[in-house]
Parts: sequence; structure tokens; C-alpha cells
Amino acid sequence: MPAFHSIEELLKTLSREQRLLKELFAKRKILSFRYEDALALVDYKEERIRKLVDSEVVRENGSFLELEDSYLQFFEQILEVNEEINISFVHEHITYLIRYPISFRKTTRHSDTAICGISNGHCVTSPSPLFAM
Repeated sequence: MPAFHSIEELLKTLSREQRLLKELFAKRKILSFRYEDALALVDYKEERIRKLVDSEVVRENGSFLELEDSYLQFFEQILEVNEEINISFVHEHITYLIRYPISFRKTTRHSDTAICGISNGHCVTSPSPLFAM
């Protein structure tokens, strides 16, 4: 049985419980959002939390609540706030720095980062390829 029967029902539920969902998302890395604290955000109406749990928006973990993974990933992706580090990206740039010894400096124009490479004793600047994404 689907958790929601329509997009309208889903959106109404997310809107009604936005205070709780906002707090759960903000504290997603702490993993210690107590059920009692959640009750205060839904005007002490346990049926509202039960609806989120039954609809698999939120899950209970002992006496704590947390966002279900599918909603957590959706919010992180849409808001572009996923804090996982891409190891291959870091490795690629470390290899570049080892291969081409350079020093970084801030330019005066718009605080853009530039590369200062030493050529015949002079600093030659160019936009940094490390920060082009």
C-alpha cells in the first residue's frame, strides 16, 4: 500500500509538518532528536508523528526520530548540502599538486583563487584548474 495516494496528500503532509521536518533535517548528523522534542513541534499530537512514521517519512530509533533515508537523500540532493567527500576528486587534486608544485595566493579581483607558478624567478598567475567545476 502506498504511503501517499497523491502528490497533493504528500505536499500537504510535508507542509503541515515542516517545523518538525526542518529540525530533523538540520540535526541529521547528530542522530539524537528526541521523540519528546518532536512532540512539541507537532503541538503534542502523537497522531501527526505516527502519520509520518506510517508513511515512511520519519523512522523511530528507540526514543529518537530521524528522517527516512529516501527523504534525507532527496532533501540533500535538491538543496545540494550532502557533506560526503568525493575521495577520487581529492586524490586527483593531490596528485596534481604533487606533480606540479605551486603555491596559491588570493588575487585582489573578486577574491578568485589563482595559481602562482614560478617561471624564471617570476610569479606567473593563471586561473586555478583545481577550482573549476
